Amino acid sequence: MFPLSQRKLREAIFFLEKMRGTELSQHLSSEEFGFYLSAFLSAARSVTFTMQAEDSAVYQPARVAWGNSLNVEEKKFLKFMIEERNLVEKVGKASVTQSIEMISMSEFRSKRPPPRTSRSQIIRPFNRDQPEVGALQHHFEYDGADWPVADLCNRYIEMLSSFLKTASDPGPAP
Repeated sequence: MFPLSQRKLREAIFFLEKMRGTELSQHLSSEEFGFYLSAFLSAARSVTFTMQAEDSAVYQPARVAWGNSLNVEEKKFLKFMIEERNLVEKVGKASVTQSIEMISMSEFRSKRPPPRTSRSQIIRPFNRDQPEVGALQHHFEYDGADWPVADLCNRYIEMLSSFLKTASDPGPAP
């Protein structure tokens, strides 16, 4: 049930993976992360819209039941993610902050995407056991703390996936 909505969820996951691929990028000035975040937020928000369009008779009661099952923090989180999507759509940019996090060269080498022809990075001298490199990190400020954007996006996917699965389950036969 809800094949188009499941496709939208896979689309959001695709863009989440693309965002993760820009983490630890050697190209610190890249706009790619913002493009992928925008696409992610749009696709993720479209999941419930698409469900409603596909089968509103099933969607409506499932949405009400799901909404009633969420705790206050979960509702606050969903509202936050919808507001971030609205910022992207209406203002042109989510409320993301950036910082450069120093990580060991061995971690960087094991996790980084393939090198590009144009790159910029910050390398800290050998004043530690291992040299470190600067990696651009992206954060949302949520609930009074900075959270990695990809972590919150992953949580959003988990919640949408759970709702889609629950709404698609016809339940026990009468």
